[in-house]
Amino acid sequence: MFRQNHPLKALLAAFCIKLAFAPGLPVYAQVQPEAPTSINTRSLTGGVNFVPPADDGAPEYTAGGASRGRCPGEVAYATPLTRNSHYGLTASTRPSIFLHIPQTTVQEVFFSLKDEDNNHLFQTRFAIPSNSGVVRFDLPDTAPELSPDTEYKWSFVLLCNNRLRPDSPRIEGWVQFKQDPNLMEQAAAMDFLERAILYGEQGIWFDTLTALAELRQLQTQEPTTWTEFLESAGLTAIATEPLVGAATPLGN
Repeated sequence: MFRQNHPLKALLAAFCIKLAFAPGLPVYAQVQPEAPTSINTRSLTGGVNFVPPADDGAPEYTAGGASRGRCPGEVAYATPLTRNSHYGLTASTRPSIFLHIPQTTVQEVFFSLKDEDNNHLFQTRFAIPSNSGVVRFDLPDTAPELSPDTEYKWSFVLLCNNRLRPDSPRIEGWVQFKQDPNLMEQAAAMDFLERAILYGEQGIWFDTLTALAELRQLQTQEPTTWTEFLESAGLTAIATEPLVGAATPLGN
């Protein structure tokens, strides 16, 4: 059985309706909470944006960068994980460099480092993992520390048949060290995702990538952050390729 409405309640309801639509009375909108800042939004979603530095501009001599050549009988090229200019900043005196190396018979690569005047600074050989995928190259302690505001050319040569030849496949790029002790101190107190966000906002390419690689190694699920970051940098073709570990320095 329905409960009978009380006459007084009906009268009050009618009065409230008239009051709500009465002209001249102020209307108050519901206050919406402030949207979170862009950094917090990215932290929650796991996304990392790379903001090129204000003075971004690769040297004119980077035109010869990227990957050139293949070993006989092989189809795919090795690819550096760099931006289109093949140039990037680092906050580390000995940065890590990442290459995608497809299935190959190559077991070792030759690495060299030169300054902007083409002076030879360092060279070594690395043994690479046997599986295809993204390989991390950490400069050993025997490599010289990079100096601030100097552009360096790095090169990897794939040793086909364990031989260094003039026509051996070559992968090249440029790196510049940005000295910022405060930035490094902030990054040291952060987890890998926070570190990647910080470096990305500062336009520090190599350290953003290194932090994301460390994060990916810890993830048991699909590495969405790593994949989306590479896709945003134009590296879609290798964005889902596995990280197969670090190369092992062998000496000269």
